[in-house]
Amino acid sequence: MTADDRTGARRPPGARAMVRAAALLAATVIALSAARAQTGPAAGPVLAFAVADSAIRGPTAFTAGVVTIQLANRGLGVHQLQLLQIGGGHSADEAKTFILANDAPPPWTRLTVGVGPVEGGQTITATLKLDRGAYLLLDLLADARGKPNYRAGLIAPF
Repeated sequence: MTADDRTGARRPPGARAMVRAAALLAATVIALSAARAQTGPAAGPVLAFAVADSAIRGPTAFTAGVVTIQLANRGLGVHQLQLLQIGGGHSADEAKTFILANDAPPPWTRLTVGVGPVEGGQTITATLKLDRGAYLLLDLLADARGKPNYRAGLIAPF
């Protein structure tokens, strides 16, 4: 047990990481709900992504506006793509480094819509409106051991 910095109360090791993971999960549920509401026929350019259990493959740039994101799951587990918009003059690489160090999004990012979840071997599409700017794609779902999929390599600049 370690002391809580504010109250002096004891908390189990890893409690802070668990709270951060829960916050990321809650944000994912909200964003996925928004994405599901926008799922429909293809509109705008189609941006095709493929995810496996340790990689995201697809375009690294887009034109702002309405786009259709196609997500093909080539892995065994359930996956999704969450779009994290980068702000404040920061880069996607900075956001990636921050997330991997803290298991939480940086304060200068905005969790936007996402696509999924999708079972292994399946493909889904979602039509979304993307603002101009830099994004980070990541899979916030966890594997069977509870490890976030972005820690296995499912995190990439967009």
